[in-house]
Amino acid sequence: MDHEQMITAAFGIAVLCAGLMGYAIQSGATCTVYAVSELIEKRRASRLVALLEAGLWVAATLIIAALLQMTPVRAAAFELGRLTILGGILLGLGAYVNGACVFGSVARVGSGEIGFLITPLGFFLGVEIFDKLVGIEPMRLPQAASSFAQLPLLLLATFMFLALARAARIIWRAFQRDRPAGANKLWNPHVATLIIGITFAVMLLGVGPWTYTELLSDLAKGKSGDIIWRIALFTALLAGARLGGLRHGMTAWTMPNRLRIQTCLVGGAMMGFGGAMIPGGNDGLVLVGLPFLLPYALASLATMVTVIALAIWARQRFGRPAI
Repeated sequence: MDHEQMITAAFGIAVLCAGLMGYAIQSGATCTVYAVSELIEKRRASRLVALLEAGLWVAATLIIAALLQMTPVRAAAFELGRLTILGGILLGLGAYVNGACVFGSVARVGSGEIGFLITPLGFFLGVEIFDKLVGIEPMRLPQAASSFAQLPLLLLATFMFLALARAARIIWRAFQRDRPAGANKLWNPHVATLIIGITFAVMLLGVGPWTYTELLSDLAKGKSGDIIWRIALFTALLAGARLGGLRHGMTAWTMPNRLRIQTCLVGGAMMGFGGAMIPGGNDGLVLVGLPFLLPYALASLATMVTVIALAIWARQRFGRPAI
């Protein structure tokens, strides 16, 4: 197989992975707002833990790749500062106003809610507004290389044993649990994030770092490198999510009302403006920042979750309706 054929094969695999990732996001109702809401209102952390587990599955897949001596994956690292925290605050507020984070927006599109297609447009506009009004680029630090192959063998073996045992338990429980009749039954969130993490890591190895919020940010800043194939991956992501919605009985499209259009546009713009400060959306923070243990990503993600929790608490405390 020559070089061109290898590139074509890698892209084909990436498209399939993007579609499967979208299917899993919709099937597991993967969303930070949903996960935090479950924690506050039902005192259950299952969805939040599952969401964070996605980073574990990315790390586990990259460790296997490092052991197989594949090309090390590098992640961009940025300075942890005031913009990091401000960006996390805006990400959290934007996700709350929008009614879903960037993961959840994909899931809602997959469920047939057309209004959430406006969220990416809002994100794009938010980045563009930040770029024109502020224009401050977060300070980039030396790239964080995948150094998993240099970990002590015992530590590496222990980590992989725990990760594989956890994965086996999730899969086993998914097959053993009783499934009530009806097409609308969603996946176990742990199964969904297991698939999300592994498919994203395969894409990372095959075509390099990619998240759809990063694509929208580059489009807003006029960067055209690799745009075509990244748009193709975004399209596959949405197509996979819609397939998941159809598979779970959500066949109708829901047209948005004026309020939904406004909340998706404003919420998306807030997430875009905040993401430009960090930089990145919560998809990149979870799927890239967590596996590489990047301080700026951990701080932003923690801030985002805290802000969403406070917003939900305030809604309960003061009796304001959910957005």
